[in-house]
Amino acid sequence: MTPAHLRRMGYLLAVFLGALLFACSSSEPPDDAVHVVHTKGEVGPIMARYLDRAIDKAEDTSARLVVIELDTPGGLSTSMEEIVKRILEADVPIAVYVTPPGGKAASAGTFIAMAAHIAAMAPNTRIGAASAVNADGSDIEGALGRKIENDAVALIRALAEERGRNADWAESAV
Repeated sequence: MTPAHLRRMGYLLAVFLGALLFACSSSEPPDDAVHVVHTKGEVGPIMARYLDRAIDKAEDTSARLVVIELDTPGGLSTSMEEIVKRILEADVPIAVYVTPPGGKAASAGTFIAMAAHIAAMAPNTRIGAASAVNADGSDIEGALGRKIENDAVALIRALAEERGRNADWAESAV
């Protein structure tokens, strides 16, 4: 074999191996992967559907963990309750990671973090301020306000106790 012939065979082998690696690669994560889901903004129906689909996909692929990266000022209690219920019913462990630095899991985000199997926070993030308010930010007055607060306290205490977290702190956040 001449040196030119060996170079040509080496080139063909490199092309073949490159094509083989390309064919074997996939944009889908491996079945046992950790799925990372990025969320930012208000908790609402779009976020609830997005997280539901992400958890469904993780369950369908036998993922080992779903990490929800969360940065929210809060949002709709109905959407928060859908997300909390989906996390509690998930067949895969869910971690909520409050990020980026300066981010928050306020209001409805506090409930979502408390529902997760694992709750973690990046440095310089915050959680809490979970009392219910009207859409314009004003307090909910009277008997309705008390009923909503009692319901929120019951939910957040139950979540904290379920996950072995400080239920007194959780209640104080409401």
